[in-house]
Amino acid sequence: MAASASPIVKKEGVGTESPMIGDKVTVHYTGWLLDSTQFDSSRDRKDKFSFDFGKGEVIKAWDIAVGTMTVGELCRITCKPEYAYGSAGSPPKIPPNATLIFEIELFDFKGKDLTEDEDGGIIQRIRKKGEGYSKPNEGALVEIEIEGRHGDRVFDKRELRFEVGEAENYDLPPGLDKALQNMEKLEESVVYLKSSYGFGSAGKEKFQVPPDAELQYDIKLKSFEKAKESWEMNTNEKLEQGSIAKEKGTHYFKEGKYKRATLQYKKIVLWLEHESGLSGAEEEKARSLRLAAHLNLAMCHLKLKEYSQALENCNKFSATRALTYPGLIIGEVLSFSGDENPDPPVEPSPPQQVGDDLPNSLSEDLKFYGDFIKQMAITLSLFTVQPPPTVTDSVFDIVQMDTLTAIALAITSVLLQAGKVPWSHPASTPVSSR
Repeated sequence: MAASASPIVKKEGVGTESPMIGDKVTVHYTGWLLDSTQFDSSRDRKDKFSFDFGKGEVIKAWDIAVGTMTVGELCRITCKPEYAYGSAGSPPKIPPNATLIFEIELFDFKGKDLTEDEDGGIIQRIRKKGEGYSKPNEGALVEIEIEGRHGDRVFDKRELRFEVGEAENYDLPPGLDKALQNMEKLEESVVYLKSSYGFGSAGKEKFQVPPDAELQYDIKLKSFEKAKESWEMNTNEKLEQGSIAKEKGTHYFKEGKYKRATLQYKKIVLWLEHESGLSGAEEEKARSLRLAAHLNLAMCHLKLKEYSQALENCNKFSATRALTYPGLIIGEVLSFSGDENPDPPVEPSPPQQVGDDLPNSLSEDLKFYGDFIKQMAITLSLFTVQPPPTVTDSVFDIVQMDTLTAIALAITSVLLQAGKVPWSHPASTPVSSR
């Protein structure tokens, strides 16, 4: 070992696996100068030391030596100055050009968790570091080699070329889209997927992968072309790509792939939410896309039982639509549905005429959209005991859904899915779309 003149394994480890680049490594260590002066010890502090292996966070000798160790191994290494602190040393304890001795015990190592919630659903381990620092983004065109395993069985081995975000269209699990966005060109990684980021409860009959299976993929990112970022696109490109993203999102929604749908709708918001200097026609198209994106995001979040995010998108819709009243209604209903011990029902007031004390714009919309919206508005905003109609998944097309019908559906869906409703008997009349 170049880092050590006399490496000594003082205690053998278990297993055969050693840390890979990017793994979070946990060790105990003690360091001495050649004259046996101790300059540092995690054991004395009773606090194990953790670092990302192979990322240059520690001296070069450690990144070499720890990469050969297995869990439980205790090793002594002698580090020449060029593999330690060099001519600068590390004052005041380590002088210039010092040769150091370390005793290191490896307790644990684990790959990088790529999930937003850090639930261990997508774990990446880097076998071979790639080139440069650039990584694919959503929509990037990638060329990859993959080998998928379930247990010891290889069920998929291919070379593919596709856009990041479209993995499922190529019989790949959605977790690989996330993994690819964390890889460099020519990098080789192992990705471990829990069921929810793999093929889920359905499994994959084509590959004879059973339901709820945990998977392993070996991936080599051969090349990629990044998709244009928002700041690189002109207005026409944003509007054109926004329409494409809306169509893709709707396709995913109809297939029940709600997480994939949210990624498409979020693109529209990213591209167009703060776009300025638009012509009249451009502003109208941008506004229409933003409205659709926020409403459809709300519907996706409801399906995923992410109620706070659904509320956020409903409020953003209201701001875009310049209708603050529906947002207020949704806020009140969500507050109610999230309360574990709601207050007793208030004695209902006598029904009022639709339009009383309502903003003019909402009043006009209520008159235009008919009995269904009137009933919803009276039921939920004026607190009468009339129950709203039953909502089924099949009666609405999120693309064709008009504005206030969508809001009413969102309100009702929240109440139904939360299992807490402010009326006493179930409704039985299905809603028909306009």
